Amino acid sequence: YPHQLSGGQQQRVAVARAIVTEPEVLLMDEPLSNLDAHLRLKMREEIVRLQKRLGVTIVYVTHDQEEALSISHRVAVMNRGRVEQVGTPMEVYEKPATYFVATFIGRSTVLDGRVSEVLGSGLVRIALEGGLSIVGTAMEGGLRQGERVKVVIRPERVKVGHEYNGENVFEGKVSLAMFLGWRTQLKVEVGGQEITIYSDPRRAPLPGQPVRFYIDPEEAKVYRQAGSS
Repeated sequence: YPHQLSGGQQQRVAVARAIVTEPEVLLMDEPLSNLDAHLRLKMREEIVRLQKRLGVTIVYVTHDQEEALSISHRVAVMNRGRVEQVGTPMEVYEKPATYFVATFIGRSTVLDGRVSEVLGSGLVRIALEGGLSIVGTAMEGGLRQGERVKVVIRPERVKVGHEYNGENVFEGKVSLAMFLGWRTQLKVEVGGQEITIYSDPRRAPLPGQPVRFYIDPEEAKVYRQAGSS
């Protein structure tokens, strides 16, 4: 009987019923939402193998970002019914076209500031709170000195270590450390700002300890703040 099937078995039956007619396009709307984490991962792999074997086009709707990035050839990010960006998973993650995409996809720290200097070659210097300054990459054209902006930084792109010197090197104090298995998530206070960093668990500093880190200008993505002029 249907009620005797496990969640994974029910999903397999549903997929089989959908593909038996050999459709050219198959819509999957949150197909794995009711499954536990382990089964979701297993079913995700099965869907990828199935698509490759059958060659069918699958339109896959999901709120699970890892799911979307891992199984798709192309991703469309939508915001209130409007398409913000379409591209490969790598393009969407590495080069988010808008501030919404940059903060919606993946984890990030967002810093508010103003453009203090336009350096050329797409680089701008941003004055942050607490007297801090950071050089970042303008993701939108036409940024001018004095404009309010938001700087988006992914925690896995921050480099921790005492060997870094010069521009975009900061020193702060760890306010929170959370062990996540293959990484430790740090919250670091620096100049009145709080920045999220991922660190190697074997070498992660403890709360209260100082930490020195470097942010590559290419990894500090700068977007015009809404309403800025």
